[in-house]
Amino acid sequence: MEYNKRWYDYNKDMVTILELVEGKPQELIDSLAENIFSFTRIVRETISEQEEEAEIPVTIGKEKILGYYKSFNRRRWYDKNWTILSIMNLLSTLPQNDFDNVARGTLQMLKELGVSKND
Repeated sequence: MEYNKRWYDYNKDMVTILELVEGKPQELIDSLAENIFSFTRIVRETISEQEEEAEIPVTIGKEKILGYYKSFNRRRWYDKNWTILSIMNLLSTLPQNDFDNVARGTLQMLKELGVSKND
């Protein structure tokens, strides 16, 4: 494991999403956040139902906990945007497979909207 990477750097889709939204209008970011929050709420409800059935505790991992803690230092560009910071903190609480699915779906949505780095 490389310790210089952040928890989301291991997901190419999430890295691409951050590259795509950097410098974009707040309206796009707010719309993106609304969709991610909605999808994450569905994922969490499913996780909750599975936990109740299996009675198994879920852990998010030390990298995500550390990333959440470091977000309060506000050194990264997106830490300065409350909406993106909220999205990242929310996504950091998901199990890896669910996070990967949300990232993949979010990237697909941005592509369908025609969002590119050059906008």
